Amino acid sequence: MVQLRHDQTAGPSGGTGVPPAPGICLPSRSLSARGAVRLATLAEELGFSGVWISEVSNLDGVAILGAIAQATETIGIGSAVIPVASRSAPALAMAGATLEGLAPGRVTLGLGVSSKTIVEGWHGRDFGSALESVRDCVVILRQAWSTQPTRHRGASARSDGFRLDPSTGGAPRLYLAALGPRMRNLAAELADGVILNFLPRSRAAELVAAVAPASGEFGAAALVRVADDDLVPGSVARVRKEVASYLRIPQYRSWLEECGLRVEVDGRDSGREWLEQMAFSLPDAFVADSAVTGGVASCATAFAELSNATVVPLAVPVVEAGDIEAFERVMRGIAQSAIRRPEGER
Repeated sequence: MVQLRHDQTAGPSGGTGVPPAPGICLPSRSLSARGAVRLATLAEELGFSGVWISEVSNLDGVAILGAIAQATETIGIGSAVIPVASRSAPALAMAGATLEGLAPGRVTLGLGVSSKTIVEGWHGRDFGSALESVRDCVVILRQAWSTQPTRHRGASARSDGFRLDPSTGGAPRLYLAALGPRMRNLAAELADGVILNFLPRSRAAELVAAVAPASGEFGAAALVRVADDDLVPGSVARVRKEVASYLRIPQYRSWLEECGLRVEVDGRDSGREWLEQMAFSLPDAFVADSAVTGGVASCATAFAELSNATVVPLAVPVVEAGDIEAFERVMRGIAQSAIRRPEGER
């Protein structure tokens, strides 16, 4: 089963007769710390199941989630995602436990590999093997959260003798962002769930079934771009450009091909003209299947398809960077379309 929160399992109806609510991903750029907290409190008011934040080069994900934890009461909070290379594994263990202490039962720590440019260029760390770096990090996290001294010497990370103070907090749910089959298998082996990107709704059940362990509780969440040209002119075109931009990354290109995208990619040029041409050539069917391009009114149907495949949709409103008013408009439209409250709560 998939959990929206620790105390709320999500099937087609969440066990309550009410369709499970989607999560909402806050903007990854041009968002102030106070703005993030304000949007998170709005998300709770609107009935979203969780508020998620990514960490790239703007807000510190852990600090913001801590602030959101204190400003909210019931909504789930999560990272989608924090790069494993941005902090040592013990630092991530302290961060996750601290957040769990602030918001017990509401925290999902989503971790990912990031990119060579970010890891080596920005953080000055060796990118190495993505699989080994994530595996070593998760092993150390599990040891630390057990409150026993760490004892791990891996190819990319090691920790000996770190012991987390039990008063810090408990262990949060741990999700891994995964593209390739080996990373997805690692998530099934060591994590509580997986975060997927550009997941076609028509193949969601098939792809998630190939990841989930045969027994035990395992969650799946998917980032879903929501474009509404009436609310935000040009948003569908932005989705197409984003998909095209990811095709320049070999790992993403392999994942998109596995998801059914068939395009010829000429790697000799990846400038603006190439991006425009590639975005224009993308099949309409794939773009519409891996994002919501029919406007916010289409969210109810699209998200139900994912929920029926035991996937929690994490809505990503498509707006111009920094246009928080537009983000809020789309956010409210998604809530009106896709969030159903029990009688008496309306």
